[in-house]
Amino acid sequence: MKYLSTISFICIVHFLTFAQQTSFEKDLKKIMELGDKYEKEKKEYYDKYNFELKNQSILYRGKLGYPCTRNILFNLNSSINYNASNDNGNMLVSFAKQKDNTGIIYLSIYDNNKINQTTKTLFKGNIYLYLDNGDVIKCLDRKIIGYTDDISSAMYFLTKSEVEKLKKNDVKSIAFSTIKEDNFSAYNVKNQTANNNQITKIAVQALFNE
Repeated sequence: MKYLSTISFICIVHFLTFAQQTSFEKDLKKIMELGDKYEKEKKEYYDKYNFELKNQSILYRGKLGYPCTRNILFNLNSSINYNASNDNGNMLVSFAKQKDNTGIIYLSIYDNNKINQTTKTLFKGNIYLYLDNGDVIKCLDRKIIGYTDDISSAMYFLTKSEVEKLKKNDVKSIAFSTIKEDNFSAYNVKNQTANNNQITKIAVQALFNE
């Protein structure tokens, strides 16, 4: 009887050891899969980061130049017919860095909705950046607008804390207003939005982390 008890105990221990080994192998496989996933995501991130680094440019304001991101396309949601040969219905958005690590956001649209040659579509008022975490950044209108070769543009400033938010979250949409202007008057204010499906935070990280 004692011999049988001993055999039973050995069998139980062996079974537990086998079960523990199987569980350990499963856990190890999961860890390895997670490790592979982490390495893949890490590579994808650095590929995107390096892409943003290589495609940075300079944003000029008068004689001053600011390092900036590439142009990021936002799709306009508007009944106004902005058209361009390559960027139909899009607004170009870039972020720039000032020496004190505050930021600039620069917007531009191609204006092909003219009543006559003197008509211009200009940015007007504050803009609102809607982030993917639900936060909203309000950028005040500083009246820094331009119009050259049918390209309407505007520049807004970002605080350091707002830049930090942009490094962690993507801008999903921008709300802004435009106005028609000619040699005689300004009229037809339009409130508009532009949506984005691209990653903006990596572009901002690559710009401000360097």
